[in-house]
Amino acid sequence: MHAKVGRFDAYTPDINLFDVILAILSRSLPKRGMKFSSPLPKIHDFFFKMKKSYPVIFEDVHFRESPDYRYSKEIADCFIELQEAGYLTRPNPSLSMYRIDADLSEDTFSQKKPDHKTMNEIAELFNKNFTIIYDEQRSAC
Repeated sequence: MHAKVGRFDAYTPDINLFDVILAILSRSLPKRGMKFSSPLPKIHDFFFKMKKSYPVIFEDVHFRESPDYRYSKEIADCFIELQEAGYLTRPNPSLSMYRIDADLSEDTFSQKKPDHKTMNEIAELFNKNFTIIYDEQRSAC
């Protein structure tokens, strides 16, 4: 989508990546205290595959296509934004575990773009690719 920033033309994505990833997480890990384990390269590889399967949703996500390590600055920045917004933390020293620090089950963002059915499909794939852990002790905090 093209917009004006002052007197200059600017491009803004039709679909916000932050909302997309938050929608995926809200379907996969809806409760505070839920965790998923993953080294960072596996997250980038997952979203690389999702871009191939859902090119419209991930149109503005770009990857360095190294066979050894696929990396997307947009994905990395989005996970940092999720941490800064208080939705997600990395509580372990190895930084390969992510914990949901907000109750995502009742937020209204999951009803926004993109398509609800597609987000459910991607969330199912996310659940198959990552180990989901529910820490009941942490959720009581």
